[in-house]
Formats: sequence, structure tokens, C-alpha cells
Amino acid sequence: MNATTAAAPALESLRDRWRAAWPDALALWSPFTRLRPPVWCLTEEDEQRAGLTGSFAMIRLVDQTVVISLRQIAAEGLDDHPLEILGHEIGHHILCPATSPTTPGCWRASAGRCRAWSTEPP
Repeated sequence: MNATTAAAPALESLRDRWRAAWPDALALWSPFTRLRPPVWCLTEEDEQRAGLTGSFAMIRLVDQTVVISLRQIAAEGLDDHPLEILGHEIGHHILCPATSPTTPGCWRASAGRCRAWSTEPP
């Protein structure tokens, strides 16, 4: 049994918890927010197939698909933050499809619009 096989049940359980949080993450922005469910990556191969590089989460702007690396989320100890991470990615679709040079402007523009956030970035 390799490390990927041994980790699979834990990542599948994490996926189930995060999948259950998806509707609440959508509702952070609006009860009318509609996006397809995320692509859940459990392995590096999944991440490569989804085009996820350099991060543990993204939204593909070409097809509005949120992609989440649960492998990396678990490794970074972020298991208990699905609303924050999913809500952030949804925010790129709703308010601010941005790259890092425009992120500060997005924070100013979004201050107070998302009920889950304070007026300051973390």
C-alpha cells in the first residue's frame, strides 16, 4: 500500500465534508448563486488534469469551475475551512475575477458584501 492509497479514505471523508459545505459557500454570496460543483482533486495527477498549479484552489475563468486540491488542503491543515476557501473562489466568479496585482482593489470593492468576511483581508 502506498501513501496515496493509505490517504484515500481520509481524503474521501474530507471531500464529503467539503461537498456538504458547497451550498453554504454559494449562499455566502447570494441564495441565487449558481455554479457547478467543484472538481475535487485527491492526487497530484488529479491536480494536473484539472490544470491546478501553484495553489490548492482556483476557479477556472474559462468555464467557471472551482478546483480544489484536498490533498494540499489536508497537508496545510486547512481541513476545517471549507466556507472560507470555497467562498473565496466563488468570489472570483461573483465579484472579482482577478489576479494578484488587482487583489487589493478587489478587497476594497468587496468589503462588507460577503457576510462571512470582515472588512479587512485575513
